[in-house]
Order: sequence, then C-alpha cells, then structure tokens
Amino acid sequence: MNSCCPIRTEVKQFDVVGLGLCAWDRIFLFDEYPGPNQKVETVASTGSGGGPVPNAMVVFSKLGGKSAFIGVTGDKQEGLKIRSDLIKYNVDVTHLSIQAGRRSPCAYIWVDRRNGQRTVALDPGDTDPVNAEELPEILLSSTPLLLIDGRNSEVCIRAAELCLKGDGKVILDAGSPRQGIADILKITDHAVVSSDFLRGTFPQTGNDDALKQLQMMGPSSVVVTMGEKGGLWREGKENGTYSAFKTPVLDTTGAGDAFHGAYLFGLKMGMDMVGRCRFASAAAALICRSLGGRATTPAYEEVQKLIEDQT
Repeated sequence: MNSCCPIRTEVKQFDVVGLGLCAWDRIFLFDEYPGPNQKVETVASTGSGGGPVPNAMVVFSKLGGKSAFIGVTGDKQEGLKIRSDLIKYNVDVTHLSIQAGRRSPCAYIWVDRRNGQRTVALDPGDTDPVNAEELPEILLSSTPLLLIDGRNSEVCIRAAELCLKGDGKVILDAGSPRQGIADILKITDHAVVSSDFLRGTFPQTGNDDALKQLQMMGPSSVVVTMGEKGGLWREGKENGTYSAFKTPVLDTTGAGDAFHGAYLFGLKMGMDMVGRCRFASAAAALICRSLGGRATTPAYEEVQKLIEDQT
C-alpha cells in the first residue's frame, strides 16, 4: 500500500516587509525655480518608481537584504512601471495587487538645481486601499521587520498586529501627522519621523520633551530626521544626535526614504542606535547625487566608504 505525504507549501522568508503607498514619480529639474505666471524650461526630467515605503525596500534590497512589498497599483502604464521598477531592484512584488481600470498614484516633483530642494504634488489616483482582511497573514507573521507609513490606520494596525504576533518589530515612517496615528504608535517599536511630524504633533514643545512624549505614546526607539541638519534620537532613557554627511546634491527626493531603508538594514545587522543613524544618514546623502529617488541607490560598500571617509 502506497503512503501519501502531505504537500508542504514553502513560504518565502524576507528580512523586511513594507506596506504603504506606491507611486510613479515624474521629476523635473529647473535652473531657476518657476514663480507664479512664469514659464521656464526644464534642464532635465526623469521617471522613477516612488513612495516612501517602496523606496525604503529598494534601498534595503540594494544594501544586501531581502525585502517584500504589499500595496496596490492600477493597470494603466504607470502601474505596470511601478511593478517592473521594484522587480528591477529585487523587491518581491507577490503581494502588490493590480486593480483593473484604476489609476495609480503619481507624484509630480519640481527640483531646484541650485540646492536640490523640491516641491511635490501628489495625484492620488483612484485605486482602492489594501483590504485589511486580505493581508497575507503568513508573510506578516514571519517577517522580523515591518515598515508601515501610517496612511491607512486600519490596515497598518492589522499588519502590525500580525507582525508582533510572530515576534517581529514594527517600524513607522511618519512624514506628517495623520488621522489614527496615535493608535498606530501604541504598537510601534521604532518611530522614524520627520521634523515636520514632530513639530506638527507637539507644536509648543522643545525637542527633548517632544521626543519623550512621542516615546510615551508607544515606541521604545524614536528618531527624528532633519535633512542637512542631521537628526535626533531617543532610545530607552538616552537622547542623542547624528550628523548629515556631505555629498554633491542634485536632488533630495528619496533621501528620507533611503534613511528608513538603511535604518532597517542596521536593525537587521544588529547595529546600535548610534551606528544605525550614522549608517542611515550616509545612505540618505548618497541618494541625493542624481535626479530621482532611486538612480544612485547605494550598495553597502559605498555607504561604508562614505562613513570611513568622513569619520
């Protein structure tokens, strides 16, 4: 009598899973930034996959980690380009859903060549958000790290709960205050936020007290990114700062996203807070060398060399 063995379904293992908005970026470089009712010509332009969490997954992958992304796109041209660009950078897109007849988000980014600063206008498209009941439970409960952007609190909270159930760590990328963010912070381990988020959340509070108050909302580790000024951090009862690295700056698009991706890689590698922030700050600086948030995504060796050269 022949015996039957049960079929075993293999689940891919990833170092990090990202959940959030994905977009197609259209970036335009100007010698002279246009004012009201002014017509100027662009110096250069390009297209690139975008979105804070997808960009972070790209950086994490380029540094040598294994990343996957959960999100939605439309089936128009931009949606297909979003998908293929993530694949190009070895980000797993098994759970990137394509919605028929829908338009993907598209960001229009104007960059001032004189200083690399940019203005972003987001066309949100008309895709439906990820359904909280359709999240990949096995994937999320088996990932060591989960990065969320807080855009859809119900979905973010459900994903975080699944990650925590499997003893993973939840990292929040918050660029600005959002509805429901307090509930997300309660189940966040690492909050890596912008200075705009900190000021918008605690407008009348000094930095040290604001860091403490943010930590009291849930996360044990808090980092505040401040662009060329470096940033702040608090972990446990310790506060600290980190410096920005000097590189030629053409466009700052994606610098904050690169910080998140490299910070996650630092967690994977077991770096302490000082090491994580230094490593992430170097990666963020290297992104600024070209137009768009992915063209100069650095490899691990490039980040280490910049750190060695400027230490």
